[in-house]
Amino acid sequence: MTYEPKRRDLPQCPDIFNPDDLDVYLNRISEYAAKMVDHKVTTSQIRNIFSRMKKLEALAKKDPDSDSCVADIKRLRVQFAYNSGRNQKNHIYRDFMNDLDELAQKIKTNRDIIRLYEFVEAIVAYMKYHGGESA
Repeated sequence: MTYEPKRRDLPQCPDIFNPDDLDVYLNRISEYAAKMVDHKVTTSQIRNIFSRMKKLEALAKKDPDSDSCVADIKRLRVQFAYNSGRNQKNHIYRDFMNDLDELAQKIKTNRDIIRLYEFVEAIVAYMKYHGGESA
């Protein structure tokens, strides 16, 4: 799914599946979240997705090496498209939804779901750190 022909201001999404250096990875997430806050993306806009992902993450942790929750996370792609459509004027939010969609397409195991959840959790935490609305 491609919402925009090119990214505008949101930094490239970090590689959540193979972070080379944890400090660099977290700094990139912080930069990513700061841009979201600067462009008026609120944590309440991602609250529904975050809460659904939290439930899937809890299930995925029970058997991280299986693929029992993969179909459920891929079904969230519909929610990403819906949220993007509701916020067509905020290109940063649309880029974020596009990034989540691309990441969801790469998920193969429950361990990947855990990584995706940790990414979104870090986004919410850094948005709060950078002065964003609380979830």
